[in-house]
Amino acid sequence: MFDSKIHLRAFVLAAMVAAVLLTAGCHRTGVKSPLNANAFVGEGGQQQPSMLAVYLPWFGQPGHINVGYSSQDRVVMEKQIDQAKQLGISAFVVNWYGQHHTFEDKAYTLMQQVAAEKQFKVAIMYDEDDSDPANETDTIISDLQYAYDRYIGPKAIVPRARARPRRRAPTPRRSKRWPPPSIRPRSRWNL
Repeated sequence: MFDSKIHLRAFVLAAMVAAVLLTAGCHRTGVKSPLNANAFVGEGGQQQPSMLAVYLPWFGQPGHINVGYSSQDRVVMEKQIDQAKQLGISAFVVNWYGQHHTFEDKAYTLMQQVAAEKQFKVAIMYDEDDSDPANETDTIISDLQYAYDRYIGPKAIVPRARARPRRRAPTPRRSKRWPPPSIRPRSRWNL
């Protein structure tokens, strides 16, 4: 009888702990929560590092999977940027396949325009086209020059959000005694 009371108490205690843990884990009412809560905070209260998201510009392209929207729809892009900002995402890294992939290029052009209007940043991630291996190097050079002239360089045709200048982190000062005594080679004359 004494043994069964101990088992019963242990079972009741375990059940109470499990009930408390289960209810404590369900305190949020919303499924979506901003990723801002997970942001790192560096010196001076600045958030570091920035959170980026990959953006695929080929949705809505004829012959591609139908997801119900087009990557060339301005209203959709504006909504996606607003949602990204709410989640603490500071920029999109956009897959870009070169100037000869006109659907994606047009989508990237529109993305840069919308992002500039909404003070959101975008970065281009070049994904080379390997459909013509014999001319691959020339195609890459041509694509990168096109991207520089159109999107990146100082005379870029497409407007982009201007980054605020960042303060450089101070560089650590070196000791006048280098290497430090702890790793300096010892000899019998400088013990």
